[in-house]
Amino acid sequence: MILLIEGLNMTGKSTLAAAIGEALDLPILKFNVPPPDAYRHFRDGLLEQYRRSRHFIIDRAHLSNYAYNGCLGGGVLSDRELGKFDHFMSVMECRLFLMGDAVEAVEARMRRRVDKGDGAETMTADKIAAVQVRFLDVYTMSRIDMKSIHRLPDFISADGKKTPFFRQTLDELDQALRKEP
Repeated sequence: MILLIEGLNMTGKSTLAAAIGEALDLPILKFNVPPPDAYRHFRDGLLEQYRRSRHFIIDRAHLSNYAYNGCLGGGVLSDRELGKFDHFMSVMECRLFLMGDAVEAVEARMRRRVDKGDGAETMTADKIAAVQVRFLDVYTMSRIDMKSIHRLPDFISADGKKTPFFRQTLDELDQALRKEP
């Protein structure tokens, strides 16, 4: 089982990936801004991790690449490459969580974050809203069957406590991991 966690910067992807990874002892494959050959970067990273373990978490990949579409630098998947990679993910036992939040909340968190050099902290509310719409577009287009949209507080409260939904999600993911291939 592969859990793909996608969404805008500062929506809790890495926080959720770390919490689920720790709870289920799953490795995390993290894709940041890809190099110019984005398709090969995603494909090779995925295959390398798949050789090591059939069960892992991906902290952003092709949906982010489409949504940001080069506005923060890095490689951009062509429509054909996006479709190929999404199809590849859909034939694997993949679950997709799209993380989101109100534009104002994302903008405020981006302003407070330590500069990571990717330019996200300079995004305006309008740009954040536009990228969020692109995430919804690519989420809708994705062929991955098991997908859902969430906010971090669904899983982890502001005081860091895991919610009942987090525990339920862990149980469901754990059952999926235990299924025979």
